[in-house]
Amino acid sequence: MRSGWRHRARPTLLLAVSACVGSGAVAGEAPTLWSAAEVRWGDLPGVPGARQALLWGDPERSDHGTLDRWPAGASIPARVAPHDIHIVVFTGTLTIEIDGEEAGQFGPGSFVRIPEGARYAPGCEAAGECNFVKHVPGPETAAGD
Repeated sequence: MRSGWRHRARPTLLLAVSACVGSGAVAGEAPTLWSAAEVRWGDLPGVPGARQALLWGDPERSDHGTLDRWPAGASIPARVAPHDIHIVVFTGTLTIEIDGEEAGQFGPGSFVRIPEGARYAPGCEAAGECNFVKHVPGPETAAGD
């Protein structure tokens, strides 16, 4: 059994995604309903070949959620989490190293919470593309990051 940040929560995929998406809802707002063809993808700087779609919020100023698509074998250098980061994996196997220790491999249906202040390095296994939803309850970068 894992403890602390290593504990792997096992919520259902629907519950985890609902919790992430529900965080940006405001009473009285019209729903956002995008088909797959309507989702606006852009290149993700710092991860060659990766694409990202902003689902809600503003990564530079506030709470936000993204849909990420990383190519097989992609990784980024370690960085410090400016806020708790919540990830739900749909396809592929996401790898996470936290505070210099390998936290594990997380396949479809997995939920990962990276605590604020932790130094982490995510990657995607070489076996296939990784698709995941990421929620950050504040700006993506902290002062001095």
